[in-house]
Order: sequence, then C-alpha cells, then structure tokens
Amino acid sequence: VYMGRLDRYSVWKNLHNLVWPRQDTKAEILPLLDELGLASSAFKRVGELSGGQQQLVGIARAVVASPRIILADEPTGNLHSAQGKEIMDMFKRLNEEGTTIVQVTHSETNAAYGNRIVRLEDGWIVNEEQEQKSRAGI
Repeated sequence: VYMGRLDRYSVWKNLHNLVWPRQDTKAEILPLLDELGLASSAFKRVGELSGGQQQLVGIARAVVASPRIILADEPTGNLHSAQGKEIMDMFKRLNEEGTTIVQVTHSETNAAYGNRIVRLEDGWIVNEEQEQKSRAGI
C-alpha cells in the first residue's frame, strides 16, 4: 500500500477508497483515526492539514487495509517525539501480529524497534544485527 496521500481528498476519502467495498468501512476507519488523533480532521482535505497530520494520514493509508508488508521511509520524520513513539509502538504491534515492516530511518531510537537492523554506508551494507528469539523445545 502506498503510504502517500491524496491532498485534494478528505482524510476519510483517502482511507475509505482503500477499504471499500468491504462491508463495514466505518468500523475499520474510525478506530484508526482515533488512535492517530485524526478523528476531528476526518472530513478536512489532506492539503489543509499540518505536515505532521499529513504524515499521519500517510501512515493511516499504509495500515488501514491490513497489508502483509509496510515499506516506511522515515515514518516519524514530521512528528513530535510522543507521536513518533506511538507510531513505532503501532508498528511493533503490527509486526507482532504478522505484518512485515521495512523501515528506512536515520533515527537510532526508531531502528531499535526492529528485529533486524541493516546499516548502510555509501550504498554498501556495513553491519547487520538480528534479534535472537528464544526457541523453546528446539
């Protein structure tokens, strides 16, 4: 799912178009808007929102259709630190539920949320770290 947003449409339409024609789009969209703090802006055009709110719309577009993989390039770049932590916690939860998250970031804090960290320098892999999970019974 493309994480960008369509500025000329409302927040609601940006999300509704991704989940329609499923039966209950309100049940999918409203909790997400609440979680992201966008409920009061649901019927505003995305182009009228602040940069941080626009980034949240992009994140909402990325997650509303429950994709198996999310590609996120600096997903918290325009957000204040508390919002950034909430987004990273959401990504961690989605990952634990089975969604693969591929994140590009300069933030060490955000990178620490990952199970695998690949560090690049001048286009080359210079380091790779993988979280080792306990495998009881193996």
